[in-house]
Amino acid sequence: MNRQRVYISFVRPINWDTVNPLLDTCNQAINDGASQLYLLLSSPGGDVDPGVAAYNQLLGLPADIITHNTGCIDSIANVIFLAGSKRLACPNSTFLFHGIYWDFSDAVEL
Repeated sequence: MNRQRVYISFVRPINWDTVNPLLDTCNQAINDGASQLYLLLSSPGGDVDPGVAAYNQLLGLPADIITHNTGCIDSIANVIFLAGSKRLACPNSTFLFHGIYWDFSDAVEL
């Protein structure tokens, strides 16, 4: 079986300005015939909405996704990392997990 593997490096914080080009690159690789995407990731985290959107889109791609922590995977970047069907990490890479807090500035009536 000949699989076309494409390597994509993402060393950025997570926000719409960084996630959209990542997803465009992944989509273009698929359109060009890639059957395996190897995502080299290192991110300090960032915004939740684009992180969840990236996770969902990566899961929907018709390709084998391999994620590789090449530095740090912090906060919402963990969600993107988990999109890989196979997940790897360099020996000195790190993962940062933390709780979340949401503050509603106005009272919410039910």
